[in-house]
Amino acid sequence: MTGEINRYLGQEVLGYIEAKSMSKRSVNPDCGQCCELAANDTINAFARKWREIISVSYDDIANGDFSEECFSLGFGMDLGKSLKKAFPGVNVEKSSGFKMVVNSIDDVFFLGTAIFSYWRWLTHWMDHGKIYSDDAKEWFTLAFDRLIEITKDDQQ
Repeated sequence: MTGEINRYLGQEVLGYIEAKSMSKRSVNPDCGQCCELAANDTINAFARKWREIISVSYDDIANGDFSEECFSLGFGMDLGKSLKKAFPGVNVEKSSGFKMVVNSIDDVFFLGTAIFSYWRWLTHWMDHGKIYSDDAKEWFTLAFDRLIEITKDDQQ
């Protein structure tokens, strides 16, 4: 099978690019890591869980098992490079910029990678307190809402 090029990441995707596919394998061009993306219902449950958590007790996203869950779902981590590359000229690290583009994202792997990379950026490379900012909370809310939307089954 010949791989296709993911329009967001510019990387080869083995399998289906369509966001509503049940699973797909992708290869991260920066590290060569091969990821198997979890089924949409599993990703949807993850997004609903974390959307609820940040609406009640935002502290849990900075701690807990967030990174382990992202890895287990097959999300990549690229320091936000793919999100910035896909939307040049838009400050996607701020909720105001991300809000302008989030509804155009229909690729589960791409959005999951953006979420994981944003979390990592906030918790490891920025002042740790930034993850508790209202802007970061809004960014995650927008991202989880969109991830819920693009992974929902038509029956839900």
